[in-house]
Amino acid sequence: MKVLLLFYTLLVFSTASSQILVDQAGDDWKSRVDSALLKIQHTDSATWKFVNDYVLHISFWNGEFSTTEIDNHGKWSVVISASDIRLNSVNNIACIIVHESYHIYSAQRNIYKTVCEEELAAYTFEQAFQAKIPNLETWINNSTTYWLELYKDRVKTKDFK
Repeated sequence: MKVLLLFYTLLVFSTASSQILVDQAGDDWKSRVDSALLKIQHTDSATWKFVNDYVLHISFWNGEFSTTEIDNHGKWSVVISASDIRLNSVNNIACIIVHESYHIYSAQRNIYKTVCEEELAAYTFEQAFQAKIPNLETWINNSTTYWLELYKDRVKTKDFK
């Protein structure tokens, strides 16, 4: 009976952690993303469930910022920028994944009328996760606070540029 329980536990764990496909790129970029996924999983189970429900694939690109994209089959991916990877912060990568997972969620439900409203919601969701990360780098919180204030102001003044 103990062997069966152990086998079931291992099966559930390996299935849950292998649902998100991470592309191989750069020097150990995949392992950094894998570490960030573990950080999310160990930091907050509700956020982990959310990410696991909405993120099926993580890729990389040479753009300045991380984003999401949809393929020809309607499958969404988180796309992490090379510049974000080069910041060398697992906490930052975890926050990016959380933030972009919210964009996938909102895109699938067509929730927001403007980009500013969606960004405000995504940064709010990300900041709630950040509050649970021990030893979060100050610059990550400062950046999120900056963008939150910018989008709050834009939504308030209806300046959606």
